[in-house]
Amino acid sequence: SGAMVFGDGAIVGTTPFDQEIDAGEHRVEIKKEGYVDQATTVTVDPESPPAPLSIALVAASGPRSSSVLSPVGWALIGAGGTALLSGVALLALDGRPYRNACDGADVDAMGRCRYQYNTLGVGIAGLVAGVALAGTGVALVVVDRRRSGGGKKSATANLRLSPNPRGLTLSGRF
Repeated sequence: SGAMVFGDGAIVGTTPFDQEIDAGEHRVEIKKEGYVDQATTVTVDPESPPAPLSIALVAASGPRSSSVLSPVGWALIGAGGTALLSGVALLALDGRPYRNACDGADVDAMGRCRYQYNTLGVGIAGLVAGVALAGTGVALVVVDRRRSGGGKKSATANLRLSPNPRGLTLSGRF
């Protein structure tokens, strides 16, 4: 409620309202602070049955919230991605021999080098930390968007043209 309703450029009331209008073509505008103004043209025919008219108001995009949640969230997502990739690289490296340390006496009868990378634990820790950091970052970004109204708000004004004993009535709720 509280949206201003204009008929043919003149204010006719605020929602909710009930107003008679003459037959013919009329420009109907709905205005509310914080929303994009909406307008439409309607033709009122006293011979026709009442017809609903819906006008959706969409929130105007304003300045973003000064919350620190979103920037911190994105930083955590970046750090989590880095930790995740590092964990994968360390897991891939685990069990491989050092490049320049597997000659002669350092290789056993089965061909295994005595000096191998032992990065399994660190790789798993990197994976776990990466998932935790990225997940926390995503949660912070989502919470910030919900708090700051990151999604578009919309409201619908349902207007109805209907005959009455003295002519037509334009009524509606917002």
